[in-house]
Amino acid sequence: MILKQFPNLAWLKSQVADQFANRKGANGHVLENQGWPTAILNVTASNIVRDNISGPLSIFSNLSGKSHVTVDRKRVALTPGMFFISNTKQVYTLEVENQKPAETFNIHFGEAFSKKAFQSIFSSPDQLIENRLDARNENFGFYNRLIPSSKEFHQTISDIRSGDNDKLLVEEKLFQLVTILLNEEKKVLKISSNLTVVKQSTREEILKRLLHATDYIYSSYHHNPDLDELSRISCLSKFHFLRLFKLAYNQTPHQLITALKIQKAKELLKGKSEIGGIARELGFDTVSSFSRLFKNESGVYPTRFREIVS
Repeated sequence: MILKQFPNLAWLKSQVADQFANRKGANGHVLENQGWPTAILNVTASNIVRDNISGPLSIFSNLSGKSHVTVDRKRVALTPGMFFISNTKQVYTLEVENQKPAETFNIHFGEAFSKKAFQSIFSSPDQLIENRLDARNENFGFYNRLIPSSKEFHQTISDIRSGDNDKLLVEEKLFQLVTILLNEEKKVLKISSNLTVVKQSTREEILKRLLHATDYIYSSYHHNPDLDELSRISCLSKFHFLRLFKLAYNQTPHQLITALKIQKAKELLKGKSEIGGIARELGFDTVSSFSRLFKNESGVYPTRFREIVS
């Protein structure tokens, strides 16, 4: 069942502290197991703070509006088209600060469900990615980061929303989401492997700094962050950051920002927003500068693209 309201915060923290020993879920639902149950929340809210909750493996996403998630002192802005991962036993805070409501779609994977899912995925040796991703490793966990929502992710979320009353379907789709998370983690390991010039002893820290800068780009690309800003976020010198970023991602920060703007522009052009408004929303000073960049990257001007997709 998809919850349309957040559970009472004091009640939830009490249940978490007791590991749901009484096997009571939200709305009095009787749970099959102790420990965090699987919870899917599709809640529209504004001006709320859900602070300092020790959660299970979780996906945070928004269908509309903006919210913030904080995990281990890392605070990210969530907008549609992105999702964020937190791990079992990590303490998270969810905030919707604006007067304008945000429609959240957050999935907390039950502890029993996650354990069985990982046991299944990692049951055969050829499924193992690396020792760090072996669920039998007590240090197993995903990197806390913003991830662009793929078509597969969007479709899986859509299937869960439409199949709310079909327990079998929802469980199948939740398992599919776990495999999506693991595939995304493979990409991080590939990024790490690209950092061949960095000593193994410092590679993990450099990777975390680059991911922090990437999170910032995903949240703020429309504000045109510059190299000084990004290097400050990553706590690296400007040109050291640029070199490592290009090595890790096979593109420069500017190329990533451009790609994100073009992708978002294509989404907006499928709607009815005026091209001038789209240009301003994406951080362009003039419509002409937006149109030129769009033509260079896409082969057609925005007006022509809109004609093609309409």
